[in-house]
Amino acid sequence: MQEGKVTRVKPGDWIIYKKGEEYWEIGLVKKEIQTGKGCMAWYHCGGTVASTPYEVIIFRSEHIEEIVAYFYRYNKRIFNRYAITSLLVRKYALMSESKIIDITDLIDF
Repeated sequence: MQEGKVTRVKPGDWIIYKKGEEYWEIGLVKKEIQTGKGCMAWYHCGGTVASTPYEVIIFRSEHIEEIVAYFYRYNKRIFNRYAITSLLVRKYALMSESKIIDITDLIDF
């Protein structure tokens, strides 16, 4: 767990992206880019990752429970809470090298 100025992340880390005082989102790190500069992270249900500079990451943890607790500690709203299930599936795929890359892969159409 790292609070304050985040300077390093690794694939599979959970992060909190902060834009202004009220807009906070949970992200899942895909990979670090240019050591010391930032990372590529998922924030939504789709497969697109966003380049995220370290300056806007206020918290990092390996555990989703610590991320959610951080939101409650500061009484903040999780703006992308709809994406948490998809991000959990993506974390499983990332850590297990599974072919499952999105929650839709678990649904039998």
